[in-house]
Amino acid sequence: MNEIITGIFRRECSGRFLCEVEIDGNNEFCYVASSAKLKNYVNLINKKVYLKKNKGKNTRTKYSLFAMEDDNGKVVLLNLNQVNDLLKDYLIEKGFEREKLKSEITLDNGLKVDLAYLGYTNIIYEAKTILSKENKAIFPSAKTKRVKTQLETMVSMLVKGYYIKYCFIILNEDTSMVEIDRENVEIYTLFYEAIRLKIDISFYRTYWNGTGFFIEEDKALKENFRYDKN
Repeated sequence: MNEIITGIFRRECSGRFLCEVEIDGNNEFCYVASSAKLKNYVNLINKKVYLKKNKGKNTRTKYSLFAMEDDNGKVVLLNLNQVNDLLKDYLIEKGFEREKLKSEITLDNGLKVDLAYLGYTNIIYEAKTILSKENKAIFPSAKTKRVKTQLETMVSMLVKGYYIKYCFIILNEDTSMVEIDRENVEIYTLFYEAIRLKIDISFYRTYWNGTGFFIEEDKALKENFRYDKN
């Protein structure tokens, strides 16, 4: 694991993937592993943040933004690229064979999936991170063609008998409910059809253990998940 250092978040840069953090009294540009602006989901200004030193000699920045401390002192994961690894580690702990878990593979139908278990029964995993300031998080938080295209492909796969797990990964403790955006009619309708075809929707939370993150399933969030077409 890369050494973790701390700093104070100063601003998110106008261009994508960059922010400015004060480290030991000096401002330093740091990489942000998110194409979306984090300010839309969490207030980072003047917050304590955790950074990791980038590997390699030709990196654009010396450090990458890793996590932050919220107002309650809880450490919140911000490196969204790590979520798939956390899900994989969780599955291995639950007894899945490491060599049969394949990350970020492209299926024959062109669908790129976060994780697949290629065993006696093939399981497709799609991980969606939820980072929200609100108690009730709306998904998707922004209009995106990727979610729609994925769901359309998944519906056709479900018809053919594929087993698909759609995993919501909750990054902050304030979120106690996830709701599909009713105003996004196309996404809402596709979710209804996927649920009718028995897609397995599950919820997980990230936790900080002092040196890194791990995830655990949150069954209460699944019980709070309500979905109907009306």
